[in-house]
Amino acid sequence: MRGSFEKDGCYAFAYWKPCEVLTTDFQATVTLQIVCDCDTVYLADLIDGSIYALPEDMMEKDEFGCIQFNHLPVKDTPMLLLFGKDGKTFVNMK
Repeated sequence: MRGSFEKDGCYAFAYWKPCEVLTTDFQATVTLQIVCDCDTVYLADLIDGSIYALPEDMMEKDEFGCIQFNHLPVKDTPMLLLFGKDGKTFVNMK
């Protein structure tokens, strides 16, 4: 499952693996590509509120504006990729 949204020039992409609630414990990783003109990317865990800066080795940018994210964690609850530009992100928005 996935979804995305935008607010004030910042973007977020939500993803998760739908599972039966309270019957399955699911964890995995995924590699995906997103076209993005951003300079900051964070990963947020919506269950515990943690926000992580992604290490450089998890992201590969190409000359066409695509970013490949390698081995992002996937859970049975939503995770958010948060994209920002020029110092503005969902992380520091009020």
